[in-house]
Amino acid sequence: MSYKFTVEANGLKLASFLKNAFQDKFSAKLIKKTIEKGCCRVNKRVIDYSNHQLKKGDEIDIVIKEPLIAVAPEVLYEDPGFIIIFKPPGIVSEEKSLKNFFNHPLYLVHRLDKETSGLLIVAKTPEMKGELDRLFKNRLILKRYIALVDGHILQNSGIIEVPLEEVKKDHHAIKVMASKASGVMAKTEWKKLGLGLQSTFMEFDIITGKTHQIRAHAAHIGHAVLGDPIYLKKPSCTYLPEGLCLHAYYLKFSHPLTQKIIEIYAKPPVHFLKALKHLVTNAKMPRY
Repeated sequence: MSYKFTVEANGLKLASFLKNAFQDKFSAKLIKKTIEKGCCRVNKRVIDYSNHQLKKGDEIDIVIKEPLIAVAPEVLYEDPGFIIIFKPPGIVSEEKSLKNFFNHPLYLVHRLDKETSGLLIVAKTPEMKGELDRLFKNRLILKRYIALVDGHILQNSGIIEVPLEEVKKDHHAIKVMASKASGVMAKTEWKKLGLGLQSTFMEFDIITGKTHQIRAHAAHIGHAVLGDPIYLKKPSCTYLPEGLCLHAYYLKFSHPLTQKIIEIYAKPPVHFLKALKHLVTNAKMPRY
């Protein structure tokens, strides 16, 4: 949720002011963590240290990500072999997590980051998992994402092809650029869908499927995904979305047994649509 405050006295520190302003709605630990993640602005400038000294008249904008209530994934397609679901943000792509919502065996074929929403294919049998794994391995499943990224991208399209290597930073496993010797090559194609206020509406097609690939590649070109607590450090966009603005919206492939074309779209979650409406005039979802 987004919150706004106006400071009415000099000499207060940011974290202390917010703790009093929220009247114990949020813990001091959560407020401090939110500030350090760059989710707080004072007079439209990102402040990431909790002891920042405030002055009378300062305007504070902060987005605090409240604990998500688990929402059951929506089934968009089902047959005897597999299902395609809409995974809301906040749910981990793990079989044990998804089994809380379904009463039959599940076998993951691919994953989405916890913060990323969108389409996820889940097999019902080991045999179908093998068939779908084959399609992914041979790159016969088309997956597309939409995102809102920080700043303006001038080109209309492009390809990012740089290796990624996992490192530990601030208790997170993140992907960073690496040499060809130490990293795994990753390739992302992108297309600009529209320009917004200090932001760009994008479509991404991942040719290789690596963890955090879009998020790391977007940050690599200087346009990290809005709402990204790991890769977006000093945004130029003054709008603070209420979640990660990255959504797996489109899947297309031939059914491995019947050869029927499966084509599925998924509408973005509320926080993404809210950000899109605020930032991009007359934004339209891509269709194929």
